Amino acid sequence: MTANRSDPGLRITNGELVTVSAVEAKGRIQLDDGRTLPAIYRSFTHGYAVTAHRSQGKSVDSVIISADGMHKELFYVAASRGRENVTVITRDKERLRDAVARTTARKSVTELERGSRRGMSMARELVRKAAELLASIPRKLLHQSVAEPRKERRHERGFGR
Repeated sequence: MTANRSDPGLRITNGELVTVSAVEAKGRIQLDDGRTLPAIYRSFTHGYAVTAHRSQGKSVDSVIISADGMHKELFYVAASRGRENVTVITRDKERLRDAVARTTARKSVTELERGSRRGMSMARELVRKAAELLASIPRKLLHQSVAEPRKERRHERGFGR
């Protein structure tokens, strides 16, 4: 269903998956759950397949997933919809394993802080190694290779900084 509708005795929710059991001569559509859509209601489309995003909150008997390039959270949503079986189709099993191992979830403050500490220690190590390298270069060669610093412009294209 592609639109909400709320009439006495009939409630339809956008995104709802239904099965048609019959179409009456007057154009009314009978659903297998006993509801009847009015002849003027045309907010529906065929539902042979839905995206993993659209499938959230729904369960079906069988799921077929075309999984190339899916990340962890989306793969979980798609795979957890099937009650009886799930079939996964991919061109490259190893690539799928790598993709499903990656998360798109935002990091917590603790994870960011931990990564920041690790980044700072790596930066300190790089500075230490750069200092050792500079110390090993003869001063005479070092002085010749350093370029003169450029003078900072006070105005660029008529605007002050």
